[in-house]
Amino acid sequence: MSFHYQNFPRGVDHEFTSLQCKSCGKIHVVPLYCGNRFCSVCSGSRMHRIRFRLKSLMDVAQLAKGEKYVHMILTVKSQDDPKAMCKFLQSCFRKFRSRKIFKTHYSGGAYVLELTHSESGWHAHLHVVLQGKFCPQPELLSAWRSISGAAGLFVKFIPKNAIVNYLTKYMCKIELTPILSKEAGETLKKLRLFTVFGNWHDLLPAWSKIPYNCPSCGCCQWLPLMIYNDDNSRQEMLSLQNRFGAG
Repeated sequence: MSFHYQNFPRGVDHEFTSLQCKSCGKIHVVPLYCGNRFCSVCSGSRMHRIRFRLKSLMDVAQLAKGEKYVHMILTVKSQDDPKAMCKFLQSCFRKFRSRKIFKTHYSGGAYVLELTHSESGWHAHLHVVLQGKFCPQPELLSAWRSISGAAGLFVKFIPKNAIVNYLTKYMCKIELTPILSKEAGETLKKLRLFTVFGNWHDLLPAWSKIPYNCPSCGCCQWLPLMIYNDDNSRQEMLSLQNRFGAG
């Protein structure tokens, strides 16, 4: 995994660090994770990690006879408290997965939680990819409405090669203002925004930290140089890098 400093937004209030490659000596600027899942700077590396896990999963996933991959979107009624709404949505989906109609048609899958905001308030969506057999949408909708009290359910088939891009784009979709982004990041702490379930648990390989490889030589051993949290300091470091021919 590697990200170059030129890909990061300019003029943002964010901490960065300078790392020097132990092999080639070049210096690279990388962001320090700030804890906000909606941060425009951190989202790139986060998407890369989830994409890596999903791709590893899809490389070994196999459909049984008569099964297909299904894309399902679930929603609940909007609430003023985004955390309470997201917890309610996830709770409803757990109950939905325990229903006979779900268990007899779907064997496993994964979902991501998307949070958006409009003039009417906060809105939560679950974007779900399922492995299973065809089930009429009216029957699914009836079961979902009885659990959630909402009529927000949409289903269609999705090709296997589109699943990774489909799920990860919603994890890092940033359409919130900085103020709303901060609010959403604070209220959604400790909530799982990406989850696998069913037999996909057995397919997901053991998690291991992905090394940050030097974009110049591929080495993954680094020497920390400095930390700074304003755009001017970062630009000064980039000027030195260009002047002395570093990364």
